Amino acid sequence: MASVKPISNEIYEDLKAIEEDEAFEEARAIYKALEKNPYLGEPLYDRPDLGIFLQDCYKIYFYNKKYRVVYTLNEENEIIVIVIAIGKPDGLEVYKEADRRMAGN
Repeated sequence: MASVKPISNEIYEDLKAIEEDEAFEEARAIYKALEKNPYLGEPLYDRPDLGIFLQDCYKIYFYNKKYRVVYTLNEENEIIVIVIAIGKPDGLEVYKEADRRMAGN
């Protein structure tokens, strides 16, 4: 069993920005699913050509691939899922935002 935590309070703003009620519920369900299986997402890789450095991070698509959850793991004493960003992939913005947040922590 893993703990799921936000990287910062910005995650709550990400959740507020989700326009559809069903998508919001799917995001909440992902939090619960990550508690049971922190390796649920697909691995992300660095994209230096785009200035995005997300090695050791994962993504989960939801709401018909309209949104992404980007997260990483801290596996020192217990598995902690750290949610970095939630948003639309338009122009890779969710990944750029995740990279910005990772650099700030």
